[in-house]
Amino acid sequence: MAEAVGLGANIVALIQLTAQLIAISYKYISGVKQARDEIRNLASEMQSLSIVFSNLEVCMQDGSGSTPLKELGDPLQECTLEIKIFLKRLEPAGWFAKKMTSLTWPFKEKKTSDFVLRMERYKLLFSLMLDTIEMPRSKLIEANVQILGDHVQDIKNDVQEMKVRAEYWSSRCQIYCTKH
Repeated sequence: MAEAVGLGANIVALIQLTAQLIAISYKYISGVKQARDEIRNLASEMQSLSIVFSNLEVCMQDGSGSTPLKELGDPLQECTLEIKIFLKRLEPAGWFAKKMTSLTWPFKEKKTSDFVLRMERYKLLFSLMLDTIEMPRSKLIEANVQILGDHVQDIKNDVQEMKVRAEYWSSRCQIYCTKH
């Protein structure tokens, strides 16, 4: 149980960290006329990663994925650490650096692109885990829909049979009433 709580807290922390990184990226993008493409890619990747983390959080909360998600403990911690380090390096040190933050991106293109690539890999790993969790659910839903469809067809058949019987007895009653 404690492990699941820790995992859930880690996922929530990742959602918050990605939100911070998205905010910093968009602040920079909006402050510079021609922001570099890798910074736009960073913001986009962080948004999609945040969605994956939100879906993981839902699986943790409803308990459907708690067992498979335990396997993600180390990658979640590694991802958290990488984002924290990246955010830390984005923080300006000193008054002058704070003024320059809105003008310059502190990383070279390759460093930012490499970070985005690592985040894409984490996103893929976490997305695959979500697929693993969702597949049995989807199959169960599909089976239940089929069963419901069969029941609906049975009900339609019963209603049709009742109509036929009602018409038969209605015609019998009319014959009987006209004779008497």
